Amino acid sequence: MEEVLAIEDSAPAESAFADLKEKIFYIPTSITINEEKSIILEKIGLANDGQLQVPSTWDLAGWYQNSAKPGEKGNVIIDGHYDTSEATPAAFWGLKNVNVNDTVTLQDEIRREFSYVVVDSFYVDITDPQGTLVFEETNDAELTLVTCGGVWDESVGTYNKRLVIKAKLIES
Repeated sequence: MEEVLAIEDSAPAESAFADLKEKIFYIPTSITINEEKSIILEKIGLANDGQLQVPSTWDLAGWYQNSAKPGEKGNVIIDGHYDTSEATPAAFWGLKNVNVNDTVTLQDEIRREFSYVVVDSFYVDITDPQGTLVFEETNDAELTLVTCGGVWDESVGTYNKRLVIKAKLIES
C-alpha cells in the first residue's frame, strides 16, 4: 500500500518581491505650474552660511536634495529665481500669479507625475526669524515653492521678501 504523506499546514512562503510593495520615490526632474511651460529641476543643498542654495542658472529651479521626493510624505522644497540680473523674467517669474486651487505637477526621473493643489500663497520678510518655518517637515505630502518677492533692496543685493507657495498632494 502506498504511503500518503501528510502535508502540514504552514504559512505561505513570502514572495521574493515582497519588498516591492513599499512605494519607491524618485528624484524630481521637472515642475509644471498650471499646465504651462515645464521647468527643469536640479539638485541643490545648503550654502556655507546655511542658506538654501539657488539654482545655477536663471531658467532652472532647484529641488532641495534633503527634502521629500514627489509623492512622498514630507515637504518637497523647490526654489527658483524670480528674475535675472538684467531684470528679465527667470524660471519662477510666473509664481506671483499662482492662486489657491491652482495645480502644480512634479515629474520624477522615471516620468511619473504627481499633482499638488495650491492651498496658500504668502510673503515672508527676509529678516523674519520665523521665516524658515515654511521649510519644516510634515507628516503630509506637501510642496513648498519659494522665490523672491517684495521690493529690491540694493543695500543687501536681494528682494526684501520671499514669495512662498504651499501645496498638498492630490491623492490619486
